[in-house]
Amino acid sequence: MATFTRTDSLGTGVAFGRNAATTATSGVAGGRTLTSPVIQPADGTAAAAAFNQVMTKYAENFDPFIQKSSIEQPRFWHDRIPRGAYTLFSGASKETRIFRGGLVHYAGLAHWGDVVDYASATGSFNGQAYPDTMPDPVTYGYSWEKLQWGGKNMAWASDPIHQDMFRFTQEAQTQLAWILQSGIDFAFSHQEVWNRDNYIYAAVQNGRAFIMAPGGESASVTGQFYYNPYSYGEAPLLSKVPHIVFPVDQEVEPLNFDVLDFAHDALSVRAPAGGIGMDSGKPVFGLPISMRDFEKYVKGNAAELEAWRQAYPQELIKGYGMLLKNYRYYGLVEDTNQLRFKIAKVVTAAQADAAGIKIFGNKATTKLWVAEYVAPRKLGRTSTTSIGVPEENMDYIKADLAISPIFMNNVFTNQFVPATP
Repeated sequence: MATFTRTDSLGTGVAFGRNAATTATSGVAGGRTLTSPVIQPADGTAAAAAFNQVMTKYAENFDPFIQKSSIEQPRFWHDRIPRGAYTLFSGASKETRIFRGGLVHYAGLAHWGDVVDYASATGSFNGQAYPDTMPDPVTYGYSWEKLQWGGKNMAWASDPIHQDMFRFTQEAQTQLAWILQSGIDFAFSHQEVWNRDNYIYAAVQNGRAFIMAPGGESASVTGQFYYNPYSYGEAPLLSKVPHIVFPVDQEVEPLNFDVLDFAHDALSVRAPAGGIGMDSGKPVFGLPISMRDFEKYVKGNAAELEAWRQAYPQELIKGYGMLLKNYRYYGLVEDTNQLRFKIAKVVTAAQADAAGIKIFGNKATTKLWVAEYVAPRKLGRTSTTSIGVPEENMDYIKADLAISPIFMNNVFTNQFVPATP
């Protein structure tokens, strides 16, 4: 069981176009029968017993694999979200109160008065009466927010493993180590997706899921996308995978820093403490993107391209990622599991409203795009164990759209329930 609490900042994300066509995706292989050295026991009880036997015997393998995986392949979405332990025997739901502070004084001196030099404590001085009271004080206000939250849980397991089969299999420990490594990767992926998708969902819930539109500061702030990682597949949208929804008449631009500069200025006021670092007195926010998208941004902007030719011509030759760590007060991070989507269909706002998506109204004349998620990898040719071999997904590489969450510290905290009291 894992829970998450909002602790400070509001999430912010932007969706942007990637200017590419798409092709059809392949389905996932299923309905297979496992073969040696991994077998299916006759019933669920035998499967559980076999699994528990092996995992108990080889449990010490997990920690070294986790440590090795974390060192060799740091995971941004896994490592950057705070973790803690859930307090047992304290109920299944919680309440968090966040102190937001208030406004300070920004300009104007009309509330200041002259100081009078009085000769004595009574009477008057030069015809000016002594004031009966001090000037009225200027007061300040402050705000709180109250958030209620609960937990979520899920279960995962490998395919059943029979201990007796391993006793007569060549290099059985090596094969089991590979299976355990796959389990570590599988577990890591759930934690990463949990963190990233809850982060984006926080942005959607707080009305900060912006579409990267032309115009920079003059761009409309009303154009937003909808994404709900907890709900998909309901009629009439009929999407069997996670998807985003946004207006058909909303122009979507590729990555551009006119919009991101505007977002940075707003976040610097709204959540300055949410920066992952500071540079010249300004907060630096994280920007998980594909460096390919950054390259398209530079080459698609004539002024930007000319500036790079003058300042960093070698970078145009060797590519990106070596020089840039901080660009325009954003910490650029290569996101190898970036959320990408391909346009799938058009629905009406009335249909979206019937599916519980209320932000676009309920008019049958309002048209909306439904863009479906595409994964970085898919199953390809069939292996000896009748399971497809993972390979690159060209739909992902050529996807139309992507989401880049502007990463801040202290958006939420994961609290994990201890295994024992």
